[in-house]
Amino acid sequence: MEDKTVGTETFACTSCGADLKYKAGTQHLSCEYCGAKNEIPQPEGDVEELNFHAYLTEKSSKEKTITEHFAKCDSCGASSTLAPNITASS
Repeated sequence: MEDKTVGTETFACTSCGADLKYKAGTQHLSCEYCGAKNEIPQPEGDVEELNFHAYLTEKSSKEKTITEHFAKCDSCGASSTLAPNITASS
């Protein structure tokens, strides 16, 4: 499986040039400055839905697992990493 990178973009209002923000459930981008309704740009090519849990399972089975032990101070909240053969620290 090949890794794919997807970038993010900002979109300018077609009327005034202000940055547009997405509002869930709408079919357009409304400009909060001039009120213009801008069409939502459609991605080029096909959009492929990937199974996130299957990807994590596959990747985790191929990666080295590192286990670290931490000690947390109840007084100040500091956290320290302990070596594998150590069970307590000052």
